[in-house]
Amino acid sequence: MNTRVKRLIEGFKPTNYKLTLDLDHDKLLFSGKVTVEGQKTGKPSQRITFHQKGLKVSNAQITKHDKKEDYDYRVTRINNHDSYNEVRLHTDQTLFPGNYTVTMEFSGAITSAMQGIYPCYFESDGQKQHLIATQFESHHAREAFPCIDEPEAKATFDLTIVTPGNMVTLSNTPIKSQTSQDQQTTTFETTPRMST
Repeated sequence: MNTRVKRLIEGFKPTNYKLTLDLDHDKLLFSGKVTVEGQKTGKPSQRITFHQKGLKVSNAQITKHDKKEDYDYRVTRINNHDSYNEVRLHTDQTLFPGNYTVTMEFSGAITSAMQGIYPCYFESDGQKQHLIATQFESHHAREAFPCIDEPEAKATFDLTIVTPGNMVTLSNTPIKSQTSQDQQTTTFETTPRMST
């Protein structure tokens, strides 16, 4: 049996992700928005495909960047293919190879499977508490945000995390800015080019 695994990087090569995650610490839910800059490659088609697992993508927009102007394509259908861990963004028009920006709004659950976004439980002063952590290797980033979740699909990341106020928020780059009122919004410095 000679079955070839389809690689999504063959259709879209990301260069940068602007990702905002809004974490509901108590309800163990999250929502977010990701803006992916990259290049559509391969044959012209009427869709762009990303990885996702267990996410609900509620809204999407596709913009093509030409030398003279930008062109917005209306996403006519958002199709989750759960058996392939994919979300397919369909348009009525043909998408030709070139530079694109794809924006998606999504939501999901913080699960206890210790992959994607998950809670870690501990005791402090005799009270049970939890923190929220991530495990994205090797293909679990797709459980936190729609992406091209393949090791060779390297890009830079601009991460913003929204949490309840006064929570310690950590990432793999230093904090760029932080505001805190009822909620705390933490934005981190751009990462080096790396896998999801």
